[in-house]
Amino acid sequence: MSNFQKIIELLNDGKNHSGTAIGETLNIGRSAVWKSIEQLRELGVQIESEGRKGYHLKQPVELLDENAIHTSIKGFDSDPYQHIEILEITESTNTHLMKIARDHTSGNRACLAELQTGGKGRNGRKWLGSFASNIALSVLWRFDTLPSGLSGLSLVTGIAVCRACSSLGIANTMLKWPNDIYWNNRKLGGILIEIQGEPWGPCNVIIGIGLNITLNKEIGADIDQPWVDCTEIMDGTPPSRNNLVAAILSELATLMQKFQQEGFEAFIEEWRHYDVLQGHPISVHLPDKTEDGIAIGINNDGALLVEINGKTKPVYSGDASLRRR
Repeated sequence: MSNFQKIIELLNDGKNHSGTAIGETLNIGRSAVWKSIEQLRELGVQIESEGRKGYHLKQPVELLDENAIHTSIKGFDSDPYQHIEILEITESTNTHLMKIARDHTSGNRACLAELQTGGKGRNGRKWLGSFASNIALSVLWRFDTLPSGLSGLSLVTGIAVCRACSSLGIANTMLKWPNDIYWNNRKLGGILIEIQGEPWGPCNVIIGIGLNITLNKEIGADIDQPWVDCTEIMDGTPPSRNNLVAAILSELATLMQKFQQEGFEAFIEEWRHYDVLQGHPISVHLPDKTEDGIAIGINNDGALLVEINGKTKPVYSGDASLRRR
């Protein structure tokens, strides 16, 4: 356990702790305590101090716990994840698992980080966050055979996230094709899929999921679209990150097994329940142009169906955004 984690655990009791007392507990000097606390503050952890009374947390911070996540995964005779790894700070959990996937031939595993410094989003966008306050999760899932291919995988992942959110009281989440989680027309999270191997199998798939739990307002100011976090949705009380991660991993394992056997067609009706675009005017951003039309749903392959100038056009790759009428 790092000094960052030890300090957070110590301050989680809500009491004031002097720099001297923290140093004695951690067996480090006062200057090292001060440096660690300043670094945590820079990473978005709200540590306050009152004169000579010492340091305390403005609100409790839940650290990720591998054992708590493993024991909370439900619905299986045996744990579907061979290993759950928790990193303190990393550039990207997806990148971390991509390196492991090169020699990976069996078992599924998950990786989480208390902080990503270079979290990846779609089209090269950065995923922003602060230390121990959001979910940065990646799953390495091995498919040996895929009769229907990988079409619609990101959409199925979105369904798993919505199911998990609902189970913890985060109600009314929606999905924006192809990989965004929405609530009340604001972005709550995103999904990024990366693949090693053949789309019909065998292949390794890295499923990256980012969710805003308690997003630092200063960091949020740098986000170029309307956003929301779970704390706001739940009226100021954030859900347990460990419980939410376990719920996502449980739903994801269930749906990945079904996806391997039945393909995306088995999920179309449920996707339509969450579809935030259907019936609305949208802009479709393609590599070489942007087209305006009306979203009318998805097809059996997970492509977005858009009505443009009276004709229905399937869009297999790209991005979409709502337009004001």
